[in-house]
Amino acid sequence: MRVCPSCGARVDENANFCMECGWPLTERKKARPVRPILLLLFVIVFVPILCLAFLYSEGIIDLSQEWFQEEGETSHTFTPEIGPDFECKHVESEVDGITYVQVGADGHKITLCDNPEATDVTWSVLQEFLREDKTDEIPYSEETFVCADYAELLHNRAEVSGIRAAWVGIEFYHGDVGHALNAFSTTDKGLVFIDVVNGNVARCSSDKIATVIVGKRLTSELIFRCPRVSLKPMGVVEEITITW
Repeated sequence: MRVCPSCGARVDENANFCMECGWPLTERKKARPVRPILLLLFVIVFVPILCLAFLYSEGIIDLSQEWFQEEGETSHTFTPEIGPDFECKHVESEVDGITYVQVGADGHKITLCDNPEATDVTWSVLQEFLREDKTDEIPYSEETFVCADYAELLHNRAEVSGIRAAWVGIEFYHGDVGHALNAFSTTDKGLVFIDVVNGNVARCSSDKIATVIVGKRLTSELIFRCPRVSLKPMGVVEEITITW
């Protein structure tokens, strides 16, 4: 026999409850405390993974984008193989009677190489080229890769692919920094302005079709739709220079 710890009554050795007061006589298992090391491991490993998964699902970051511009590389690194019969030239502009040569972020002269066999194509063919082209995935950098470099590279890649392209320089009113993009004369949609400067638009392509009109703000929209992404207009266009 044993004694109930609650009321003092004698109870059978195998009893689960006291017959007098109902006190449970079986031993309660104590909850096993969570080890601090396991909690710390969860915070360090799983919480960041869950955060990244959330940001990826919301389109805030892109875990799959290929950032293939390494330190020290410039637009020359990505220039496609130019054919021996291509005609290459620098982009020049004249201001107050002085001729200037356009340069890229690293100071190299912007060089356009024209394929004598390149032709104007339809808008759908141009879209397919842009979809496959990865110029827009190169990170923008004031030191290594700016709009002039994007326009130079896309021009040359298009010409190598047999698509006639132009390099477009844009000056804004009010002293705003200018911009560079490309133009294509499509056989069904006419002249279209294409801007592929990387705009950090999450997992979406940065390929844009731009509206360029003197006296109006430069606006653009994504060619390949991206949810929850809107693009801000740029400066008011003062002058447009198209170099074929």
